[in-house]
Amino acid sequence: MKRFLFYLLMFFPFLLFGQGKYNIKVFSENNTGFPLGGAPVGNFIVRGNEFIIGHSGNDNLNPGGVTFFDGEHWKLVTRGENGFPFTSVGRIFYTNNTNHLYVYGRPYGYSTYYWISRFNEAENHWENLGDSSTFQAVNGITTLCETDNGDVYIGGGGFWKVTPDSLIDLKPEGEPLFKASFIHLLSDGALALVTNYVDVIYVCKYLPGTGIVEETHLDSIQYTYTPFWDDNENLWLTGNDKIVKWEWNGNETVYRNPFTDINLNIYYATSNQDDIWMLAVNVNSNDYYIVKFNTVDHTWEKHDFVDPLYSWNYPLGMQVTDNYIYITNNDGILKYNKTSLEFLDYWNQNNTGKPGNDITSIVIDKNKHYWFNSLNQGISMFNGDTWNTESPYDINKSNVVTSWDMCVDNLNRVFLVGDSVYYYANAAWHTAKPSPSFYATSVAYDNNNNIWIADNYTGLCKYSDGNFTYFTTSNSDIPGNDPNAVFVDKNNNLWIGFRNSGIAMYDGSTFHTYNSGLPQNVVSDFAQTSDGTIWAALLGGGLAEFSNGSWTIFNSNNSGISSDYVRTIAGDNEGNLWIGDDNCSPLYVTKYDGTSWDKVVLDSTTSSSILEITVDDNNNVFVSPSYLPLYVINENNVVLSTENQEQPSGFALYQNYPNPFNPTTKISYSIPEETKVSLKIYDSLGRKVATIVNGKQSAGTYNVDFNAANLASGVYIYRLNAGKFFQSRKMLLLK
Repeated sequence: MKRFLFYLLMFFPFLLFGQGKYNIKVFSENNTGFPLGGAPVGNFIVRGNEFIIGHSGNDNLNPGGVTFFDGEHWKLVTRGENGFPFTSVGRIFYTNNTNHLYVYGRPYGYSTYYWISRFNEAENHWENLGDSSTFQAVNGITTLCETDNGDVYIGGGGFWKVTPDSLIDLKPEGEPLFKASFIHLLSDGALALVTNYVDVIYVCKYLPGTGIVEETHLDSIQYTYTPFWDDNENLWLTGNDKIVKWEWNGNETVYRNPFTDINLNIYYATSNQDDIWMLAVNVNSNDYYIVKFNTVDHTWEKHDFVDPLYSWNYPLGMQVTDNYIYITNNDGILKYNKTSLEFLDYWNQNNTGKPGNDITSIVIDKNKHYWFNSLNQGISMFNGDTWNTESPYDINKSNVVTSWDMCVDNLNRVFLVGDSVYYYANAAWHTAKPSPSFYATSVAYDNNNNIWIADNYTGLCKYSDGNFTYFTTSNSDIPGNDPNAVFVDKNNNLWIGFRNSGIAMYDGSTFHTYNSGLPQNVVSDFAQTSDGTIWAALLGGGLAEFSNGSWTIFNSNNSGISSDYVRTIAGDNEGNLWIGDDNCSPLYVTKYDGTSWDKVVLDSTTSSSILEITVDDNNNVFVSPSYLPLYVINENNVVLSTENQEQPSGFALYQNYPNPFNPTTKISYSIPEETKVSLKIYDSLGRKVATIVNGKQSAGTYNVDFNAANLASGVYIYRLNAGKFFQSRKMLLLK
């Protein structure tokens, strides 16, 4: 289905509509879902099973924001989305007692003041606390605390209470350098303040409405990293060579670094249960270590820091959960098993495993595996969960001068064509070279396992049982020696599109030329919709529909397509035709259902040529733009089959997992036959709060994700309607 690439740049205006109806998933060589930007110091938190990252940025190249990651899905929130006001995030804070997320940032560049915004999860909206004028006097917020009655206190360069329209300066009189570096809410409602004051540490107790009622100077430590309060409200402070326990009666106990062979410099520290975890560096060798101190038995452990990717630079943060350790730098996030310190995962912008962005062909084999050909950058196989680019799936790229197109035959062999024919069988790649060598742009197979190849310069080539047979103008009725696209329809007819010679159809014995009515003869792709209609993409002539022996032409003047330079097309299993233009600005594809034209905008900030569109059995539409990520769109829900599964014997709706959940859960169901499916969520009063699936689906077992971040805690009902089958189950959201 591929064709010779003509890089003709054309821009056409159009109205944007339809993009909100579709679920879109993105795969890229530089996008795991992990967003752009680093993770500055202290700028990430772990909340239950959710990872929240704050990103600094600038206005033009790399806007900052907040990322939510539930272990599988990434969601980057940037300026303007749900009221989010910032282009650069300084810090994020989470208040465990009130379950509120706060962001301290600034809306534009480096010339404006910071302010604070709070996330209203029930309404999925960001609410500003004051504005830039409110926080003009603030110099670096490092801590935030919310009392049980909703009062907000901040510290850093000073100590303030936040009100709806102003800040109240709470620094003691006569102490202009007083800095509340850390604020902690005590069980009696008072605030404990840890202050760094001219290289001297104080602990203060502040009673709202009264002021500072206690103040103690610590003698055993002059500077501290993040302090920790244990269940008995004792204070633990970390220094480079020691840990200090301070009690409200004034007692100070010092636990010194026992590792006499190294001089530790503590970069980051965090607490989990009874342990204090530290990321440290040997100031003599610059070797990194993970150090653990137990506050109960006062034991120390030191572990070598393992960086299996050898990409580590200056660390920026550390968080520890019940099971995992997370460490960040500007390159991404490293994940470790807390018990064994084993490296588990790495999240950054460059580790999907998918090859380069110029994907020219996508095929699905009979094992429901997806194969992607990236121009001059190799082959990748995706099984629904994992990208495989290593042996045996890779191919020696030095032997492939140019590779354009792929197909899968009835024997489940994957064929790749370019300067030669390459095919994957028996867990290995094989090469078949014709003589003379050719320049192939498209490949297709027929029901007899003949492989048909469009050789852009020599003619139409058939490969069968190791033999090459050419059809040219000198030995057949083919109209030209410049085939550009080949396609086999459901009746086993071969359609050939040419660079300059129009369209021909081969029925197994005779070539039939169908050029009458075509506005021009440059053909880039073919497709067939589920009603049997043949479509041709004309690069410069629009879209051609073949019916009753003649062509109907759709172009930018008489239809909903915006460009006459149609590069690639594909039909789905619901009778729709998907259309990709040679240049889309902004980036979009068009869906035609036989009556209306629907534009689906993939990215409103960029433009590109659409190189390939492929649709799988689940009606997932794969779209590959040039130099950009791979997009998967589905009006219902993107479901990628992971392996060849047995067909379900009956309808079933399964209990969601996990349950209770916060805020995401997975819902599974089975359908034994193709039917219309709807999956909807209702609250306890019977009001619909979400539609997860709504459309026709093939037989199979489906797993869909439900995100309840914008819903309140409580019992919800999910209901499956599939044909005449109805079933409901309950699930519990706990926040």
